Amino acid sequence: MGNNALWYNYHMKTFILIVALLAPSLASAQPSITFENEIHDFGEVLQGAELEHTFEFSNSGTERSRDQEGGPPPEGAPLRWLSSSHLKPGEQGRIVAKVATAYRSGVLQKSIDVFTNDPKKPRVILGLKVAHQGAGVHPAPSSSGE
Repeated sequence: MGNNALWYNYHMKTFILIVALLAPSLASAQPSITFENEIHDFGEVLQGAELEHTFEFSNSGTERSRDQEGGPPPEGAPLRWLSSSHLKPGEQGRIVAKVATAYRSGVLQKSIDVFTNDPKKPRVILGLKVAHQGAGVHPAPSSSGE
């Protein structure tokens, strides 16, 4: 082997070693969206109640996260409000969902699609469930025992 071939062989091995050492740190620099819960059950409520639930989430990754809007919500979807569409690593956010129960009876299930730039969870589906009927149904007791 000539000197050029030895030089090339040495530098290629060095380059491959550097890339192999840096690859895990480059791959780990990404957002990671974590929701406290992805489903909320309101229980039984009176027909006509206006319901609201807050889904809390955080970015436990090492890169800034974004909510990627997927267009307007479909007809009849719950209204939602997002506290922030960009979260730095370690920051927390909220999605407030509202459901109207007027003119409905039985069990209702609604979902909210959340599109993110998290490569492991590009789409998170949040679920809301409520059982409501006419005036004979009483609200579920609160968790504080009231």
